[in-house]
Amino acid sequence: ITLPDFFKNRLDDQSNLIKIISGLIIVVFFTLYTHAGLVSGGKLFDSAFGLDYHVGLILIAVIVILYTFFGGYLAVSITDFFQGVIMLVAMVMVPIVVMLKLNGLDTFHTIAEMKPTNLDLFKGTTVIGII
Repeated sequence: ITLPDFFKNRLDDQSNLIKIISGLIIVVFFTLYTHAGLVSGGKLFDSAFGLDYHVGLILIAVIVILYTFFGGYLAVSITDFFQGVIMLVAMVMVPIVVMLKLNGLDTFHTIAEMKPTNLDLFKGTTVIGII
């Protein structure tokens, strides 16, 4: 069952309006998500290997398409799992490394005493920037 199907059943939508709207939203944002991934892959190949950006972009697109085609949904699920594990480890390790490099919380206290707004995460940020 997909998320649009869930909402259609949950809200008893006979007109399929929820499925249509949620499908359009998914297509728009998945397109943006895919675009961001391909652009970052092209930039990675450009900066790491010195390849032209467009060559890297096409190369990463071909790799993703072939991997998905030959590996199927199971292969994609496995890579998503490992990506999640890497992100979880990074979420734990980055604050620890920052604390060690800054000699604990003393640096944050010093910054807060000098100008407390320097530690405000949302200062000057719009709602869309927070999202």
